[in-house]
Amino acid sequence: MTDEQILKIVKTDYETAKKAKQGIDKKMATWVDEYNGEPYGNESDGHSQVVVKDIKKAVEWFLPNAVEPFVSKGRIVKLSGITADDVKRASITEKLLNYQFVRAFDRYNFIYDCFKVGATEGTTVVKCGWDFKEEVKVEKLDFITPEQAMQLQADGIEVEVNEDGSAKLTKRKTVKNKPTARVIKNGNFFIDPTADSIETASWCIEVEDVTLSSLQEAGIYDNLDNISSSDREYNSSNMEIARNNVGEDRGFNTRDYESDSKSLKKVTKYEYWGDLDIDDSGIAKPWVVTWVGNTIIRNEENPYPDKEKPYIATPFTKTPFMFWGDALAEFISDGQFIRSGIMRAMLDNVAQSNNGFKFFRKGALDPLNKKKLQSGIGGNIEVNGDKNDMWDGNFNQMPQTIFNMFEMIQRENESLSGISNIAQGLDSRALNSATASSIASSSGQKRMMEIIRRYSELIKQLMRKWISYNKMYLSDKEVIRISGEYIEFTLDDIDGAYDIDITVGVDGVEENKANQMTMLMQQIGGLAGNVDPSIVHDLLAKLSDIWGFPDIAQKLEQYQPPAPDPMQQEMAQLEMDKLKAEIEKLKSEAHENMADTNAKNVSAKINAYGITNKAN
Repeated sequence: MTDEQILKIVKTDYETAKKAKQGIDKKMATWVDEYNGEPYGNESDGHSQVVVKDIKKAVEWFLPNAVEPFVSKGRIVKLSGITADDVKRASITEKLLNYQFVRAFDRYNFIYDCFKVGATEGTTVVKCGWDFKEEVKVEKLDFITPEQAMQLQADGIEVEVNEDGSAKLTKRKTVKNKPTARVIKNGNFFIDPTADSIETASWCIEVEDVTLSSLQEAGIYDNLDNISSSDREYNSSNMEIARNNVGEDRGFNTRDYESDSKSLKKVTKYEYWGDLDIDDSGIAKPWVVTWVGNTIIRNEENPYPDKEKPYIATPFTKTPFMFWGDALAEFISDGQFIRSGIMRAMLDNVAQSNNGFKFFRKGALDPLNKKKLQSGIGGNIEVNGDKNDMWDGNFNQMPQTIFNMFEMIQRENESLSGISNIAQGLDSRALNSATASSIASSSGQKRMMEIIRRYSELIKQLMRKWISYNKMYLSDKEVIRISGEYIEFTLDDIDGAYDIDITVGVDGVEENKANQMTMLMQQIGGLAGNVDPSIVHDLLAKLSDIWGFPDIAQKLEQYQPPAPDPMQQEMAQLEMDKLKAEIEKLKSEAHENMADTNAKNVSAKINAYGITNKAN
């Protein structure tokens, strides 16, 4: 298949996905506008134009509760080996993954972006990859002997000897060699419209603005001389237009800015990951195609070891058999619109009231006293009439039903979103009873756990990709530092099959677990001697993990009772032999005593009956 044919196929797929995505793209743009409190378009001059930001309030109070379980622990990845050979490897791989995710990765911002994008746009898409960077130092020597060259090569230095005896030395030092993951913009991601997940998609395409310098530095692209800064196409996605409109108020501008430096000028890169029948064999192969304008700059088989697309995704709220999910705004958008209308009406009522005015019956003040009142000079003011001839203006009274309806819509928003006033910082004493507080809190936690479990599965997919990438891209020997301990391992030490668990949970749920475990340990304490002691050991390990002591939990899990002292074993055996000998001696003496007793009894009976022994 020629480059022209390949370019036609991938461009056609892109246009198909772009057209199919128009509906959800508009919804995402609307969700983002509603989150930011943008005007609805029905405003009029002279009237209130306020927008109640219920969606923003719900999202911002949701985020800390959702992010905290993923960033509060030093160990959130737990592996179990599937076979006996995988058990030891699982321990090393678990330490490696936790080190990469917790220590060598911007975990907080990654998790925050995952939840923020999901809550505001409905779907979180993550691109996985590998970050490799090395420093290269080149030195030249006028002369080098063969022995010196061999010694340098043994030290890992590349030596290139010229005919005149001079040499070029190249020393490479690895600066970065680790897996990566980043949340990508939904407006820049296009997927096979017939798919409901990344796994079932035949292909997906990511659009990104990059500099000519970054393409050159990557070292994986060809035909870069055939592209120019004119090969930039501004994204017409409603979602990205909405994002850019918000960004303009924050100094973010992707449309008007253009660097004068040629290497920093941006072009639009399209990256296709999917299955293509490149050799016309009738069997599609995992392939990657990257193009800028009408120039293909990358065309090769999928380089990743799992041969899968380097993307993972999860919806914030899942719709069965659909890839794109619903944002939080989908549930409380109508409520925010209604509450904004009520709030505008109340503010207009206040603005049109006569508060701050003083009213007098005509003729109640003569010109002199009226001037004194208006100028604020003070003193005595004489009025013609009584107190009924003067009164103060005030706000127009509003019926209680307006406030009741305002609160009713708020409660409806809470029931639809699952984020209650408790989650938004309201003191539980504001509720009618402790039972009501407990019920509301429990319901909110269940909703929170449902979302967290979905994003835990996202992290689980990420860890599977990282395990696969580690096996291919890490060097033969690696050293990681964990809690001051240096752990050295080889690729064989992490080559196994594992079950992955992501140990996160909402604070309330975790607290309930800890309380239940504590009560169970108390019950077991009353059954001492009748219960396996290892059960208490395992419960302590789980409690340590819940309470945020991963080092202690890991030590408890890996603890093995010390082997008995050989000397003590021998002494115990000798003591046992001694006891056995004493028992045998007592048995022998008992038999002898019994025999003597029997003999005496027989002799007594013979004498009694007068029996004479013939032998005598």
